[in-house]
Amino acid sequence: MTTLSGPTNDLLHKFPNLYEKVFTVSTAPTCIELYQSQCGSLPRTALDIGSGPGRELADLAEMGIDCVGVDFVPMMVEYAQKNYPKVEFIQGDMREFRLGRKFDMITILGACINYMLDNADLEKALTTVLAHSHEDTVVIVEPYNTTSFVGTNTPPLEYVIPDGEFKAVGSATYEWSQKEQLISRVRTWRFSEGQDDIQDTYKQRLYFAKELQYFFEKNGFSVVNTVEHQQSKIYNKSLFLLATPSN
Repeated sequence: MTTLSGPTNDLLHKFPNLYEKVFTVSTAPTCIELYQSQCGSLPRTALDIGSGPGRELADLAEMGIDCVGVDFVPMMVEYAQKNYPKVEFIQGDMREFRLGRKFDMITILGACINYMLDNADLEKALTTVLAHSHEDTVVIVEPYNTTSFVGTNTPPLEYVIPDGEFKAVGSATYEWSQKEQLISRVRTWRFSEGQDDIQDTYKQRLYFAKELQYFFEKNGFSVVNTVEHQQSKIYNKSLFLLATPSN
C-alpha cells in the first residue's frame, strides 16, 4: 500500500481531474441563488478562497463575473490555470494572502474553512476575508454540516472514481477528538486495474453553525442567514453561512 505525503495527503488534491469525477455537482448556481437572495442581482466580482480545480469560478465567469481563485495546493492551481485560462488563479494561504482589491462576493466552499484547526487560524482567515470585502460584500461559506458526523447520521464512507485510468473506490474511516473538535479520516483507495492500494488522510475541525456565527461576528461581520441545501449525494445536506461586513 502507498501512503500519500507532500503538500497534501489527499489523492483528489494531488490529481485534481479526479476531484471533479467524484464531486460532480458545481456549487456555483447555489452561490448565485444565495447572493441574489441578499442583493437581487449578479455580483460583478467574485473571490473563491480554496478554489480547487476551478470549476465553480469557471461557471461564474461564464455569467460575466470577474473571478479570482486562491488555493493552498499548487497542483490545484496548476490544473485550474491550465483548464480555465480565462480565470485568474493564485497559490496562497487563506490566513495570509492579500490581493489589494475587494470583491462583491467571497466564497469559501467545500469545507475549506474546516482546515482552520484552531481559533487563531480561523480568525486569521476571517481577517483575510474582511481585507477583501467592501461594505456590500456577501460572504458565502460552506463548512461541513456537523450533523453529518453526529447522532444517527454518518459521514461519507465510500467515494467513487467512476472511470478512466484511476477507476477506484475509496473506503473511509473516521476518528473523532471531542476535546479538539477534530475529525481525522483515513481513506483507502482500491483500484480495478490491479494498481496498488493508496491511502490518504486528512484532519479537519468541525464547526457548529452558532460557533461560526460567533467568530464571524467577533471579527467584523454580521451573519445574515444560515441555510441547509441538498448539494450532492455524498453528504446529507450542505450548510451555507451568509455574512456581510458589520456597519
